Amino acid sequence: MADELRARIDARLDRYPGDIMPFAPYMPVPAPLHSFEEHKAIAIREMNERLAAAKASIRTPPDPSLISIKSWQFGFTGSESDDAATRSARDGLYLRLQSHRGDYVSSEQWRGFFEAIDNPKRWVEFGEAAEAEGWTVEANACFAAARWLDPGVEERIATAIAGRSNDALPARLVRQPDAGLATQPFMQRHWLAWDMKNYGRLDLPTLMRWACDPNFSVRARIYRSLGQRPHPASIQTLHEGRFDPHPFARAQALRSLGWCADPTALEFLRTMAASDPDAEVRRTAAKAAQRIEGYWWFYGEWNAIAGSAERMLEVARFLVDKGLPAFVYNIVVLCDRGDDGALGELVDSIEADALERDREDEELYARSQYHHWFSEAQEHEARRDSLTDEEARSDARQPGAAGFEGRRTLRHRGLAVPS
Repeated sequence: MADELRARIDARLDRYPGDIMPFAPYMPVPAPLHSFEEHKAIAIREMNERLAAAKASIRTPPDPSLISIKSWQFGFTGSESDDAATRSARDGLYLRLQSHRGDYVSSEQWRGFFEAIDNPKRWVEFGEAAEAEGWTVEANACFAAARWLDPGVEERIATAIAGRSNDALPARLVRQPDAGLATQPFMQRHWLAWDMKNYGRLDLPTLMRWACDPNFSVRARIYRSLGQRPHPASIQTLHEGRFDPHPFARAQALRSLGWCADPTALEFLRTMAASDPDAEVRRTAAKAAQRIEGYWWFYGEWNAIAGSAERMLEVARFLVDKGLPAFVYNIVVLCDRGDDGALGELVDSIEADALERDREDEELYARSQYHHWFSEAQEHEARRDSLTDEEARSDARQPGAAGFEGRRTLRHRGLAVPS
């Protein structure tokens, strides 16, 4: 990280306690930053309402002659008894409380991330601290970062979580990271990786554990889901994605680094924007670099900026002058400010420089869609790992695709990657 950028970030971290991650697709912008007690009261009220509705539905089942629609992403749909509905409510409340402030990252977390780069011991320590305070989802994310760097930390993690009462915890939390994902067929792995973005940060450990999937399409989906629930713990996993030999997967990893606002990625993103052989990767890298630089110019203020058209216009003009039109276009649209008078005019004037995908280029646009690659991914699925452990260790030290495949193979087998 360049000295000037690091100094600017340190000054922002000193001045502000944290900020929202405005690129998270499921966060309202501006976000209501309730205190924990306020958040708890809202969660209890809403969960009680859902429990009452679930019990009423159990007592008055729908007419069997009618078609019913069910969503299996949420806990009450499958409840067939009061006891099951009550357990779903208990699990749901636990996870709602764990998700206090959603996609918000504190300055303390960012400082911790900078300390923990390439240091599994520090990630374990941060996980232990979160565990001691009862933040099990946060602890799991930190432990996942440690595992990514060194599978040998597992014994210490087991000691840290030995005090958990698993019978009282949601089953989905207990099984993190879920070993079952790797046993599923291709399309099911892909769908599950897509679905995991719908549960806050709960599934980050599973996504990080299996970012080494043999199939590029599943890796692409995992990279994207990690970015859609941004957290500093995911960043080193996404760093590895820049070496992914498949351009579609590589582009998703770079996009997610931008969503995670990772300042340590800025230099190599700019390099890839200039020199990657794939046009979509170059576009994505350039856009991600602008997201990161723009975010840190005003870290700590984005929630307030999003709530004020006047302030947004001032900030947008400043960042356009800094050469960040793609970021400005993106953030204004995210905050639903594109129709606000002078701000709307500014957005219209920079649209040509906003690095948006050209939908009129049918081939390039098609290559940016998951379904375009499914046929190739299905063919790839028939090929299995052929490297021995020793061959993978040797390849892991090599540059390019061979090095990526060696490291990916070792991680998939739960083995340490040589430094």
